Amino acid sequence: MIEKRIGLFGGSFDPPHLGHVALVQAGLDMGLDEVWVIPALPVHRELSGNADGETRKSWLNKVFAGRADVKVLDWEVSRDQPTPAVDTLRRFCSEFPGVTPWLMLGADAWSGLESWLQYPAHQSLCNVAVFARKGMPPVTALAGWQEVKLGDWSACSTAGHWCSVGGALPDVSATDVRNRAGLGLSLAGLVPAELCRDIEKNYGSSGVDVTQTVEKNEQFEAMTDAIIEALEDKKAQDVLIIDVRGRCDFTDRFVIATGRSDRQLKALANSVSEVAHRYDMPAKIEGLEAMEWLIVDLGNVVVHLFVPEARESFQLERLWSSSKVATGES
Repeated sequence: MIEKRIGLFGGSFDPPHLGHVALVQAGLDMGLDEVWVIPALPVHRELSGNADGETRKSWLNKVFAGRADVKVLDWEVSRDQPTPAVDTLRRFCSEFPGVTPWLMLGADAWSGLESWLQYPAHQSLCNVAVFARKGMPPVTALAGWQEVKLGDWSACSTAGHWCSVGGALPDVSATDVRNRAGLGLSLAGLVPAELCRDIEKNYGSSGVDVTQTVEKNEQFEAMTDAIIEALEDKKAQDVLIIDVRGRCDFTDRFVIATGRSDRQLKALANSVSEVAHRYDMPAKIEGLEAMEWLIVDLGNVVVHLFVPEARESFQLERLWSSSKVATGES
């Protein structure tokens, strides 16, 4: 059994950027003995296709070469299939019984944690260190997690705790990096210097089908419009679109709407799923047991459906109020 305090940092790293490097260092600065970096084949969204798992792992190995306090693991990319974080947490707990890992999340990922597959099973498998990001709303608590002060985190020997880590990570995202590379712009100051040339080559316009990219963007907008239309057809109220591209690592856009009853929420969720099917997109519905907040996860679009009391209580739109916001007619 290991006695070290271990942080687990999973992500698509598509591509790795200086925000990722800063988060690893922030975890070590808070007192973690080691940070284990785990490139993923994510469940919640599609990868760009510009770098496979082995390439992303090799880049991370290059960035953290010679660091005894950072390990890069192939636990997820070696499976060659989408792997939910809860499976990785279970593997850790199985291989290292008695050790509670600290899952390292940016504030954006923490705010979306309740939409992760098999949530809230995570509460019995790990603690969470939440790292602030520039331009993000203040970090707030999630139900079921016990908050501890930053100075007391190391005393937690059981799972289910969370702490907020001060400071702010650099305002850079993989989406921004990919967009700049596609336009042929320099990535200096956004990605590790030792990876700059490789990332510019892999994500540059020479390797991108511009027509295909335009078609995907058009499909994304058309699907969002179809979701709004489907919600309005089912009499959803106060439909809101929040664009979080460049600010959120697990999706590009939130759609929020209110239904008058549990029955209407289910009808709204089914309508959104039908839209996803028309666009050949997977749709995962979470929260059917609670029936006061349903989440329909389409990868690049996540739809949140509330009864009025729950929407007022969770205040999701206020949490993301600094993002670009557009409203739909209801």
